[in-house]
Amino acid sequence: MSASPLTPLDYIAEGYWQDFLAGRPIAGGIAYETELHNCALDESLESLQRIDTLLSQVRRDMIKGGIWNEATLLVDEHYRNFMVFLAFYAGRVLAQQWQNKPHWYGQFELRKRYPELSLITDDFYQHMAVGYGDNNAATDALPLFFPLEPIGLRLFGNIDRPFEALQGGTGGEWTIPSSQRKIARFNGSS
Repeated sequence: MSASPLTPLDYIAEGYWQDFLAGRPIAGGIAYETELHNCALDESLESLQRIDTLLSQVRRDMIKGGIWNEATLLVDEHYRNFMVFLAFYAGRVLAQQWQNKPHWYGQFELRKRYPELSLITDDFYQHMAVGYGDNNAATDALPLFFPLEPIGLRLFGNIDRPFEALQGGTGGEWTIPSSQRKIARFNGSS
């Protein structure tokens, strides 16, 4: 089977990572960029733990500084890009752990490939997902992961603002039945 074409988000994800590695401002500059470099992002599972610690600190700092307001922060491009970078990074690390390449989908691609997927158009946390695996696998479902959902949960979740995964699972996971799979593994080029 031929490889799936790269999506615009695949290119953006790689660009963010290359900017980070080269020490260039990510997306023109993101919130907590210095702190991210201090997290030693080495593409390990342990680095995801360090990011989790950073997210806890960011949440505490926002509460302490009186700026813990989700709507206000989502308007700020630097905070949005911070969360998008973390999503791309988490997708990259998890793909390596599962010995796959991440394949990123924006809402347009998700709606085209998975019309049964019920997405909320204005929900920042559902505007992108990453797919893993290939459609020749023997499993019944191909996982999609919406990494912005657990990041948003870590930063803003509380009893008055619950986060729920797109469908049924926890942590932003959603599976596509094999009869509806349309994702193929990349051909190995980055």
